[in-house]
Amino acid sequence: MWIFSGQAAALAYLVRGDQNMYAALDERGQLTQAATQVIESEADLRAKAGGAAHFYCPRCRQPVQLVRARTGRPFFRHVGRTGLGPNETARHRAGKQTLQQELAALQVVSELEVVLPLKVAGAEVDSPAEKRPGEVVAPLVTAAGAQPRPLQQDAREGEQRRADVLWQHGAHLWAFEFQCAPLELAELRQRHEDYQRWRIREQWLLGATYLSQRRPSQGALKFMAYQAHWGYYLAFWQPERRQIQLFYHCQFRPPRTQLLYQVRMLSLGEFLQGASQNRRPPAQLPPNQPWFDPRPWLGQQLALKQPRWLTYQGRCYQQGWDLQKLPTALWLPQCLPPVVGHWPDLLGRQLDYWFATGGLTRSQQRHLLSGSRWPLLTTELAPSSGRSQQKNHCRREQ
Repeated sequence: MWIFSGQAAALAYLVRGDQNMYAALDERGQLTQAATQVIESEADLRAKAGGAAHFYCPRCRQPVQLVRARTGRPFFRHVGRTGLGPNETARHRAGKQTLQQELAALQVVSELEVVLPLKVAGAEVDSPAEKRPGEVVAPLVTAAGAQPRPLQQDAREGEQRRADVLWQHGAHLWAFEFQCAPLELAELRQRHEDYQRWRIREQWLLGATYLSQRRPSQGALKFMAYQAHWGYYLAFWQPERRQIQLFYHCQFRPPRTQLLYQVRMLSLGEFLQGASQNRRPPAQLPPNQPWFDPRPWLGQQLALKQPRWLTYQGRCYQQGWDLQKLPTALWLPQCLPPVVGHWPDLLGRQLDYWFATGGLTRSQQRHLLSGSRWPLLTTELAPSSGRSQQKNHCRREQ
């Protein structure tokens, strides 16, 4: 928690979590919104981003730079997050190379640092793929001697992205993204949407920088993915061992704050066989789960005068009831999906829905608690329009 005064307090919400930072401190210590920065040209943007104008994070006071999103909206991001140090660069390079070598051992021909978008044998990647009724995903290992179709850059689009490792199997293109550097949630979402638009099936593998005391760090949660046989999972590539460290069956069990999971080591071939299945997350939680009574935990938060829950208490008073007498309809399942950064966000989501509608059925609750802003939990390839048909239920959590 951070404390600001004056204008900074009103805009503190603009610099939270993994969201883009839309406000920063200028050289005089005044809070400045990115939207107020006049960017007349790309040269002007590069000048401000390169240090002609100095901005600092209101939370940590470290330098930030002005960046423009693909939508055209400007925002700030930490300078240290724009590149990798020498050790991280070497680790990233080694990780990509060992991935390519392991694919070669599986008789899969791949390419490194492929510029996207591209064309495959004259056909645009983002053209709709033909879907056959009852189609079954073929094994990922190509037959001995099989040659993939040549990959060619689509020069009409210009350079958009670089896939760390790209290969083709059957009618589909696949990409590995080996992520070592910090990545903003908005940038992850944009990359995922680009892969969907180009009809490339991406797999995100995290580096050791996303581990904290051998556990997935808080920043790793936004890479959460789903498979029916693994549940919610995170995949880490270990170049030294040439194996995937899989954290699977991830879940929250309140009131514990730590993420719970199981761990196993997989060869790259084993991981690909499992990761190639249907990746759509469940639309709702399973019924008939044991329940967690959050009232004692809420009592502790109110005793500690936590602002978020004091605000909810005030809203409860306005409707004539006490937050510590929470209706059983707002109790939580004992096992919660890791679709947010912290499980209390799901309790807050339920309360917001209750205040907005005046009630919450069990069916509505199961839908409400399964929705996520993590981009990889919407994993079906997008139609040719480039827009996903699946909608998110939640807008507020970090």
